[in-house]
Amino acid sequence: MVSFVFGHLPPENNFELKEVTSSLFRNYSLGKLEKRKDSGIDTDFVLQTSFSILLRYIFIEKQEIMTLEGPIILNAKIHVPVLIDSKRKLFYIFSTIKKRQNIIMNDLMEGVYYNNYKLECLNLVESAIRKIAENSDAIIFSSHKTPTKSPLLNISGAGLDLRETDYWESYGQDPLDLIKISLVSNGNKTIKISFKLSGSIITVHRRNLSDEDLIKMCNKIADSFLIPYMNSPLIQTTINKFI
Repeated sequence: MVSFVFGHLPPENNFELKEVTSSLFRNYSLGKLEKRKDSGIDTDFVLQTSFSILLRYIFIEKQEIMTLEGPIILNAKIHVPVLIDSKRKLFYIFSTIKKRQNIIMNDLMEGVYYNNYKLECLNLVESAIRKIAENSDAIIFSSHKTPTKSPLLNISGAGLDLRETDYWESYGQDPLDLIKISLVSNGNKTIKISFKLSGSIITVHRRNLSDEDLIKMCNKIADSFLIPYMNSPLIQTTINKFI
């Protein structure tokens, strides 16, 4: 299972992918910055395709480990993939931690765009999630805010396709917070994907994805759900909408 956030690259983006890699490796490799020794690009990994590059950031973070003698604090290396798609003008950060996201976006702004463009993660809005649900092969899980119909703040349901159930008839029009869908890809393989409004997090519910499959999966999600809504108010930044 992998989760990520995504954002829009500048529409006038004309850089070569190898130039992006070279700049990030040269200026933001792990240990390169005097003021930031605990995070940076892993220069031992890069995967480039015709239109995208997959890079990997390393974050050294303290973690508490329980031992027989009690808890101890160790430095752990956290690997965070970053995908840059020059064809679709999108970037993906495979971490739900805001601090890590901001570090990666700042490096891209300084090292690639020279602070001429402000990168932000795009925010899914409720209408986008509902559109995604309507255009999916099946809705297999959903979470709704139901202050008017239930003493609970949220109610959720699961099934082969919730649209065929009494649950969806009763709660389907209530505000969505999370939707999990199934999507049939090439080769008749079923992919399960969830879209969460809080944090605008997209999760692919599949184990042991190779790096190549990760790129293909993001392309499929972008072409099926993100690109069709990119020029509408369904996806927006915190500052302005793409209209």
